[in-house]
Amino acid sequence: MRYSEECQAVWARIERGNPGDVVTVEAAGGAKRSAEIEYGDDKFTSMVRVGGGEFRVTACAVSKTGGKSTYRHYCIRASEATAWR
Repeated sequence: MRYSEECQAVWARIERGNPGDVVTVEAAGGAKRSAEIEYGDDKFTSMVRVGGGEFRVTACAVSKTGGKSTYRHYCIRASEATAWR
């Protein structure tokens, strides 16, 4: 998950996935973006605005049913207290 202070937005990336795997990023309040790996092994979501109000976001990677990935469902959560690099 990445955060841009200038844009007041977050986005997520799936790495080492396989075609058909999906990554989703969702901010408190319901703004949500998803992206599916079409080829290769990584994919970024579009940005989701987090400015104003409560800053809580969740990013999840979900493997394609019957696909080659070694994970099934993996999520991380972040807030304004997260150490953003």
